[in-house]
Amino acid sequence: MIRFITILLFLISVTLFYSVYISPEFFPYIGLITLTIPLLLLINGLFLILLLMAKRKLAILPLLTIILGWNYIGITFQFPKSVDTTEGLSILSYNVALFCL
Repeated sequence: MIRFITILLFLISVTLFYSVYISPEFFPYIGLITLTIPLLLLINGLFLILLLMAKRKLAILPLLTIILGWNYIGITFQFPKSVDTTEGLSILSYNVALFCL
């Protein structure tokens, strides 16, 4: 039963990873379905821990799924990056002359 669930989860995850390349013109709700990718990666992480604790070779599939889907975490969630604090020239213009037609 665990084998079936793990393989099914792997196939669903890989299908969702490649569904981002499907145009919404052909399938309008594909953008909403791809929002479940982080949830599936979390479930795969839990399965990976479970299978590693059971010392099963089947743990390769959730690990492979997490490796394949790692890019989608950065796409879905925006993590803070270092801010460039270079001082420079900034120009502000008050162009409202054309508002009084």
